[in-house]
Amino acid sequence: MMLRTLIILLLLFPSPLLATTWEGKRIDRIEINQNKALPSDAFSAAIGIAKGEIYQARAIRQAVERLYQTGKVASVEVQATPLRDESVVVTFVIVERRLISDIVFRGHRRFKQKELFNALHFTPGNPFDESQWEDRVPHLISLYKSEGYFNVQIETRFQPVSSDPFKTAVHIHITEGERARINKLHFTGPRLFSYLPLYLSVRSQRPRYFNARQLEKDINQLRTFYKKRGYLMATVGPPQVDFLPRRGEVNITIPIVASTKIDLFFHGVNTLTGLAQYAPVPIPEVTSLDHLVQISAENGDTTEVLDASARSIEMFYHSKGYPFAKVRVEVKPFPQENRKEIHFTIEGLTRVRIRDIAFSGNKTFSHQRLKKLVLLKEERIFTRSRFTQGQLQEDAENLTLFYKREGFQSAQVETDIHFDAKKKWATLTFRIKEGVQTRIGTIAMEGGQTLAPSPAKFLDLLPMRRGDPFHPGVLQDGARHILTTLSQSGYIDAQVDSDVTFSDDKTEAHIQYRVDEGKQVFLGTLRLSGNQTTRDETVLREMLIQQGDPYDYDKILKSQQRLSQTGLFSGIRFDPIRDDNNPTIQNIDLTVVERPRFVFELGPGYGDREKMRGFMELGHRNLFGTGRKISLHASGSKRERQYSLNYKEPRLLPYDIDTTLGATYFFIPRESFDEKALVGTWGIERR
Repeated sequence: MMLRTLIILLLLFPSPLLATTWEGKRIDRIEINQNKALPSDAFSAAIGIAKGEIYQARAIRQAVERLYQTGKVASVEVQATPLRDESVVVTFVIVERRLISDIVFRGHRRFKQKELFNALHFTPGNPFDESQWEDRVPHLISLYKSEGYFNVQIETRFQPVSSDPFKTAVHIHITEGERARINKLHFTGPRLFSYLPLYLSVRSQRPRYFNARQLEKDINQLRTFYKKRGYLMATVGPPQVDFLPRRGEVNITIPIVASTKIDLFFHGVNTLTGLAQYAPVPIPEVTSLDHLVQISAENGDTTEVLDASARSIEMFYHSKGYPFAKVRVEVKPFPQENRKEIHFTIEGLTRVRIRDIAFSGNKTFSHQRLKKLVLLKEERIFTRSRFTQGQLQEDAENLTLFYKREGFQSAQVETDIHFDAKKKWATLTFRIKEGVQTRIGTIAMEGGQTLAPSPAKFLDLLPMRRGDPFHPGVLQDGARHILTTLSQSGYIDAQVDSDVTFSDDKTEAHIQYRVDEGKQVFLGTLRLSGNQTTRDETVLREMLIQQGDPYDYDKILKSQQRLSQTGLFSGIRFDPIRDDNNPTIQNIDLTVVERPRFVFELGPGYGDREKMRGFMELGHRNLFGTGRKISLHASGSKRERQYSLNYKEPRLLPYDIDTTLGATYFFIPRESFDEKALVGTWGIERR
């Protein structure tokens, strides 16, 4: 009988063949191919099936999912091979998941290491896949070409880490080449203006270096140039950039297409006088309405676009306190002049003021208390009101939310608006239906025996008390507090469920928490990578959690903050890895990206008295890999000179105290004498 083998990829969904061919047969044995990521006992624990069991597609699918959840496999294939005795052999083919330990750049001068990482979208600690690098390297090339380095060459080398077979170091060597300058800038398309104002609008010209970001700014500047002159549908770009390899220069061609000129006019009509105003009613913070018109090269100037522009103008005036504003639009074509006029007439330009804000149905809270929650204000001598429908709706929603948080779960808030005959004044009324107020009756907890000082006393430490107003958020607050407390003691897999029951009259809510702590987890090994210069002890001394301590997320976060505050690293990453042989142990892979050790700054200046002045600073931020810092600063002018030497010791003995020492020398020449001074400083700073 010929043996047949079925290969199932991923097993995310069982196929009919999978369910019918092998379903119900006995598993003779389970084999593993290329399994270096998981030891045999850890593999058996992960898949949850064993030989002698009945083959079930659902169980196989769950086994694959659990293998992925270990975080140590990149892909899983399952092969099912039938035997003559109607049993099957199940084979798992596993491809290990490798991580990037370090990414080392060489030969880069133009860009900082952080910019290169941003272009790659890859950092140490990410999963490693050679095929992905084929997609990542072009991002680096594009970054360099955007700055004019068209001859850039990038070589990538992968080096497995001898101490960890599941990690790979990536070495990237960059040969930047010469940067290209601009040779010619040329415009194409109908010539409506002389080239001089166009050239004056852009900076990408000979003999500047090519820069794609600057070219994009120039394109936008040209669009603005045409738009201000009425060519709202003008298209500028996309630019064509031609690199001349022999000359190391580029030619830039920018196509511009502009045809019909569109002149915009806005007219306002005051509803009180009925007189036309050949400009809209002025609003102090607004100088133009042009930005509300949606005519563009992409949108065109169709009737739909003009109507949408009119609605946009209406909404703008409504938001400024003119709720009755209406906009009419009229188009006047002038085909002989290749021009058209678009007139927007704005009616109902009367600003509505708020005369009074009232509340009804509020029995629990006073008018004064509720008014403080409302952003709309009444018109007073020193208070200018602005009525908008949107703000009225937002205030009603805020009042509803306030009542719900105070225990009124069925509260409803509706609004009434009354305008006077001239529609200049509005009276607002918030009609409130409070309903029944629910307060917390009892708080109980099942489980949680590890909570200190005891589960019963721990309830007193929760953020809510008996008699407090009840709302669904208090359940989440209490559960979050319990989980945080358990997590600080190493119970990182704890689960908290909550139930609430109400009294018959809905006045009391009884809360019940069910706590499953799970197993207490401790920190195993902490593996450090990326610190090529910084000593291991310099990094580890900032850790607030040590091997054997309960695994505490909060301490890990604070440790990351402490490492960042040292100023030694531009990137810090913690990767937790559960020990497969011992589920109560969680290991950590700590990967850091070091900042440059040397600091050099130089700058000129000018003052009315000193005239020309300048400064220079030279420093080292990581002496001998210990985090010690030393810097020399010199500044001066014709009137004075100053030299400073500063040193920082990051740790004073075993304490979290930084110590600084400094010496400064002043020299100020006078007409009859020279003033000199040497000043020493000493300081301590507690972390």
